[in-house]
Amino acid sequence: MDLCQSILISSRIFSFGLAHSPSRSLIRGLARSTNGQFTFIPLGTSVDIHIAEQLQKALESCNTDAKVKWNIQSLISTNIQIVPTVVTPTYANKSLLFYALLEAEQFDHSTAVELWNHEETFQLNLASIDRIRDTTDNNSKLIAHLTAESLIQETTHSKEL
Repeated sequence: MDLCQSILISSRIFSFGLAHSPSRSLIRGLARSTNGQFTFIPLGTSVDIHIAEQLQKALESCNTDAKVKWNIQSLISTNIQIVPTVVTPTYANKSLLFYALLEAEQFDHSTAVELWNHEETFQLNLASIDRIRDTTDNNSKLIAHLTAESLIQETTHSKEL
């Protein structure tokens, strides 16, 4: 991974997982540590389609220095956890997933999440949040699990390790 990070300025790696049990961590790690993308090719499918998709992504430019701004009125006084803390490379028509854990009574119905370029001179996207999910036991456990998994992935593939 260190070698991959050393070529980060000039290269991106687009990795493939083939066969019955590819090393998912390695395939993801190679792509994430170099701002590339990864894909897993199921057995019995044509690799041509997956190669073409990866080649198309490789030809696209990506934004590697985006910033997320959470406009939560009570953010300063709130104990809030946002994961991931660093924005992954953004490609056109690719979704980004973030989790914000806060108490239901702290939710402000005018909350918005903004995606900006690093210098904060150009807004890339805006998402308004007007409700929170039902926090029944099963939903809370699922969201906590997904948040923890995202935090573990970010820590595992951090460029600063």
